[in-house]
Amino acid sequence: MTIFNNDTRQKAAKAAFDEIMDKAKYDKSSPLHKQLNEAESQRTLRGARLAKLLDKNFEKLDPNNDGITRDELAQALLAPWGFSEEDFTLIRLLQKYFDTIANMVDEEPGSDSRITLNDKEVLNQFLIYSDLDLYTLSLWRAADDVADTPGITNENANI
Repeated sequence: MTIFNNDTRQKAAKAAFDEIMDKAKYDKSSPLHKQLNEAESQRTLRGARLAKLLDKNFEKLDPNNDGITRDELAQALLAPWGFSEEDFTLIRLLQKYFDTIANMVDEEPGSDSRITLNDKEVLNQFLIYSDLDLYTLSLWRAADDVADTPGITNENANI
């Protein structure tokens, strides 16, 4: 009978885990594969391309011309067949970063409840001229919000 020490067991467990993770990453039906692809598409869909997709889809997402609300985004997310894969990625990004985008222009007291044409135009300027992705833009906006919080400085905000 062979007895394995803890180091050997840990190495074997790590090798088994790594093998399972590799299979999950490359198996297109695995949830991990889908999550990794979504994260990558969110990081690579950026700049001018993202601005162009937003221009193309704004009217469709805002049928009553009063700004895109969370409800309107939810309705679009429930009907993915009405959008290309790139358009649908944009919609998921709009939902994920809704607060950042809706507050690009301060049009309402407190937190804004819709993405207006003004928000879209300001966002497009950032996207086109800075080549930011929405993830980076949201980090930038979060840093600005922390700087405005009483008692929190950049030194103690972990920025």
